[in-house]
Amino acid sequence: MIRLTGVSKIFETGNQDITAVSEVSVSIPRGALTLLTGNNGSGKTTLMLLMAGILSPDAGRVYLDGMDISRLPERIRSRIRRNRTGIIFQERFFIRTAPVWQNLVLSLIPTERPMADIRNKGKALLRRFGLEEKENVRCGRLSGGEKQRLAIARALINDPDVIFADEPTTHLDHDVLQMLTREIQNWKTRGKTVVIATHQPELLNAAGPDIRLTLEKGRLAREER
Repeated sequence: MIRLTGVSKIFETGNQDITAVSEVSVSIPRGALTLLTGNNGSGKTTLMLLMAGILSPDAGRVYLDGMDISRLPERIRSRIRRNRTGIIFQERFFIRTAPVWQNLVLSLIPTERPMADIRNKGKALLRRFGLEEKENVRCGRLSGGEKQRLAIARALINDPDVIFADEPTTHLDHDVLQMLTREIQNWKTRGKTVVIATHQPELLNAAGPDIRLTLEKGRLAREER
């Protein structure tokens, strides 16, 4: 479902070019749970963002279901992300002064989905993640655990085929970590393709990963299946 061929990404910082990802080739089948592991600065997040079509590679190709998304215009990649993917960012990018409900459904507003469907889906997710009483609370007033649950709910609002998560276990308490593990197992059962960038892969062993990709200095150092 996701295939990368010779993918590289270089960032310019002042007078120096930094190669974040270098010549990575890998295939991830539909329905697989994949962990991108490695030390901080190894290129995990950059590789995940390349897979999601948020970044474009400087070399190589990124394919989603056989379609080369790496050379598509941003407006088309954005539409694909909105319709096909859910993303849990490490930085949650909430509008702090906006209520929970608005932050949850904002990504669906540009779609042609009826507002009644959006409301029903949003209400169900708020109940599922124990946030139904927080619907009208400003995001800046949520606890850390509540923000993490909202971030997961927001990624699921469009019922995505592919779910990306960047360091989702960082600063989680035990209860939220258990909830996340159950969610990941549920996604696998439903045939979702899941890619998680993490430097704490041991915390996700209970979720039953299918593939582990280890990066070192932007290169694929190890692949376990």
